[in-house]
Amino acid sequence: MFKSLTSAALPSILVFLAFAVEHGQGEHAAAATFCDLQPGTACAWGSDGTGKLGNGADGNQNVPDQVDGLGNVVAVDAGDFHSLALLADGTLRAWGSDVFGQLGDGGTNTNQPTAVAVSGFALPADPDVVAIAAGNSHSLALLADGTLRAWGLDNFGQLGDGVGNSSTGTPVAVSGFALPADPDVVAIAAGNSHSLALLADG
Repeated sequence: MFKSLTSAALPSILVFLAFAVEHGQGEHAAAATFCDLQPGTACAWGSDGTGKLGNGADGNQNVPDQVDGLGNVVAVDAGDFHSLALLADGTLRAWGSDVFGQLGDGGTNTNQPTAVAVSGFALPADPDVVAIAAGNSHSLALLADGTLRAWGLDNFGQLGDGVGNSSTGTPVAVSGFALPADPDVVAIAAGNSHSLALLADG
């Protein structure tokens, strides 16, 4: 939904960089912050109906609570019923609803109350992710080489893979931004049912 922010922007005090969700019923927020004064952890709060707070519990939180099992977090984003976290090593984690494959964990379509690895971006040897965006029920990842991947709900073609209406739990290349020879993407955003990319040439 919103562009990612990195830990470089964080002061050495408890500050919440929240991405509040306002579509539909996705009433939660996530933050890359010094949660409990621990650098590189992530916090979430609000509604937890599908595990989107990532704390392993099933209950709403009216104060920020640490997301389980995450460290070296540099960016987060919150969709309607899922959340994403980008780690310092360029790998990616997701949690919450996976009914349309928006967690990208290989198509399990199983809700996850704690963070799981996103397929293709789980190991340091995989392509580095530099920015993330979470839509209503789809997700985007911008890679270091300027190419773009998408996964999750595709009922309106929001994955941009040229197929249309083909939801997937595995990241796919976005058409026109899939090869290093294609125009470089420098920023991304995900709306309710659409996606945006800013190119290097403006």
